[in-house]
Amino acid sequence: ILRRAQGYVAPGGVLAYATCSVLEPENMSQIRIFCADLPEWRCASDRQFLPADGGDGFFVACMTRLR
Repeated sequence: ILRRAQGYVAPGGVLAYATCSVLEPENMSQIRIFCADLPEWRCASDRQFLPADGGDGFFVACMTRLR
């Protein structure tokens, strides 16, 4: 999904990735792989919401396209 969507983002633009998961392989691991494979992308922010925060679990990361 990230690789397909990144083609629609202009330089300087932001791509958000979100899951309804608390599992590392579905969340930050995907962001690390994506940014390592595509050096024009940087993770600008990420946040994990856990059930203790009052929900079921959620993850969001925003990545910026540098060029």
